[in-house]
Amino acid sequence: MAAPVSLSSLSDALDYLASFTDYEQKDAARMGRDSLDLERMRALLRDLGQPEAGRPYFHIAGSKGKGSTALALRALASASGLKTGLFLSPHLMRVNERISIDGQDILDADFCRQVQNLAQVVEPRRQAEALELPSFFESMVAMAFLEFRDKACDLAVMEVGLGGRLDATNIITPAVSLITAIDLEHTRILGSTLEEIAREKAGIIKPQVPVISSLDPQSPSGRAVAARASALDAPAEFLGRGFRIENRRDLRDGGQVFDLVLRKPDLKIEDLVLSLDGVHQAENLALAAAAFHRASADSLLPTAFDEKALRSVYASLRLPGRLEFIEEASFLPQPVEVGIDPDHKFKVLIDSAHTPASMRALARWIELRAPEKSITLALGMLRDKDLSACLLPLQGKVAAVWTVRPNSPRALDHETLAEAVITVLGDVKIRNISGGPKGLAAAISTRKPALLVVTGSVYLSGGFRALLAVV
Repeated sequence: MAAPVSLSSLSDALDYLASFTDYEQKDAARMGRDSLDLERMRALLRDLGQPEAGRPYFHIAGSKGKGSTALALRALASASGLKTGLFLSPHLMRVNERISIDGQDILDADFCRQVQNLAQVVEPRRQAEALELPSFFESMVAMAFLEFRDKACDLAVMEVGLGGRLDATNIITPAVSLITAIDLEHTRILGSTLEEIAREKAGIIKPQVPVISSLDPQSPSGRAVAARASALDAPAEFLGRGFRIENRRDLRDGGQVFDLVLRKPDLKIEDLVLSLDGVHQAENLALAAAAFHRASADSLLPTAFDEKALRSVYASLRLPGRLEFIEEASFLPQPVEVGIDPDHKFKVLIDSAHTPASMRALARWIELRAPEKSITLALGMLRDKDLSACLLPLQGKVAAVWTVRPNSPRALDHETLAEAVITVLGDVKIRNISGGPKGLAAAISTRKPALLVVTGSVYLSGGFRALLAVV
């Protein structure tokens, strides 16, 4: 029997998990479909005693909006009286964010305990050498299942990491499968067209399990999802065909209001206030509500759909790092040598946009909330992104671009990013900011932009947000 792994801190636990392959940190050029293997995940869960069994799930795939939809579903379920687990990836600031229950991130002690549980079955594999070790992501998924079992969750919401068909989360049979917006991403792994990518995402659909999607059913990606659902006799609803948004309008001081129409049984919720900006967020949260409504109506959840809970949750929902505007931001106290002024106040929008669709949503926010502002864009992206397509929506909307390297080995270099900015955005001032998120913070302390927009990668937005004095 393998010797127990000694873990005295979260740092020790993360060092142990670092011994597994981390595809999130690998260059996409070194990955392929053979990197993803559900049999390895199934074997791991068998060794752990099938911790995924015993509760209903919402399973969410898509290119954009997965996190927003998942957070909304979790909040709605918790407000409806269900003890609800949530698995997200990647995290924004701390790895603990990936596993939470009723909005509370997993404690360091519980994280270490689950790594110990994982090690008990992994270390014999390591010694045997012939048995393949799980990846970092597979380990995190398994730990989420263990935590949800140990804390007796009534329900869990699982966000897909990459694709869907071969993702480590795709070993569950959920109450409802959800598919959000599809965009060109990870094309070497998932396919070069929206239809091909949608087919990979639709791999989460299970026989006769309802699937709810915010896709247009007449689009190539929508047709791919509909075809998969039809082949598996899975009842399917799409935005505009099954559930819909009516009479949407933006609120003057932020947020929006709309009427939401749900089906089976038919229900119209008028003047639903959403605290978040953007048509895309209305669609994401309409999707979450439709999925919860459908699961409850089909008696797949131990609670009824509660319109009062829905209104309360959506009116107050916050999504850190997603079009998050902070009117008076300031920094946490830092060591003097970093050069960050904790007394400096500034306006900032923190976003994690890294696809053309999410950049279009960012551009719409600028048009709506800051059309006359002189905007400084702090931009950092990873090497596998379509730079031109991502930058195009920002034409004419920013006065200056500060290029920043995100905290990732896959980060794009300053020179390549600056060249793309000049090509697409034209006559804007460009500065290369060294030192990653902390270097950006030091630059703000001295140059004081009128409105800073931090975007391009969750590794940049999360690293920067961790420096702010905000909850």
